[in-house]
Amino acid sequence: MRSLETNSAVSEARKREEKYYSAEFSLKELKFAYQFRIQNIESKSMCVLIQKNSDLLPCLKVGDILDIKYYANSNGHPPEEQTTIISDITKDNQGRFKGHYLVSLKIMEKLTRPFGKTPSDRSIMKRWLQKGRKYYDSGEYKEALEAYTNAVDLDPDFAPPYFNRGVVYGKLGDYQRALIDLKSAAKLGSRKAQDS
Repeated sequence: MRSLETNSAVSEARKREEKYYSAEFSLKELKFAYQFRIQNIESKSMCVLIQKNSDLLPCLKVGDILDIKYYANSNGHPPEEQTTIISDITKDNQGRFKGHYLVSLKIMEKLTRPFGKTPSDRSIMKRWLQKGRKYYDSGEYKEALEAYTNAVDLDPDFAPPYFNRGVVYGKLGDYQRALIDLKSAAKLGSRKAQDS
C-alpha cells in the first residue's frame, strides 16, 4: 500500500512538471536572468541544459535552492514561481546533448509531516540553514531572514532557525520580533537562547 502511495505522488509530481515549457531564474552573482527550455528526460525527470562554458554553470551546485519562474506549455496560464532544488548536475559526454550539462530540477513540496521523518527533510532544512548563514555572513540580512523563515516553516518545532532568525531581526533593529523568536527558541530547548 505504501509503495502505491509513493508511486502515485511521484506520478503527480511528474505530471505537474511536464506542464511547464521553460524555466527562468537569476543569481545574485550574475547580472542576467537566464531562461531555459525544460527537457523532460526519463532518467533525469525535469532538467535544463547548460553549455559547459557558460558563466552560470560554476555558480550552481547540487542542493542549491532557487526561486524559479516556470512558464506553462499552454497559453493563457500566468507564470508560476516555485521553490526548486537542484537535485543533480551531470555532464553529457555523448548523445544528443554532448557538450552540455543536464541540471535536474525538483520542485519542493510544502512539507506537512513533522520534520525529521526522512533524510531528504533533514537535507532541505540543513540547506536553508546553510543558505541563511551564508547570507548573514555577507551582511545580506533580508535574504538571511527569508532563508531562516523557510526553515521555520519546514518545522515549527525546531529551535535553531528561530534562534538564527531572532539574531537577524536584532541586526535589522526589529527587537520585538527578535525577542519573540529567541523566546520560541528557548522554549524549544536552545541553550544559546536560554542564556541570552
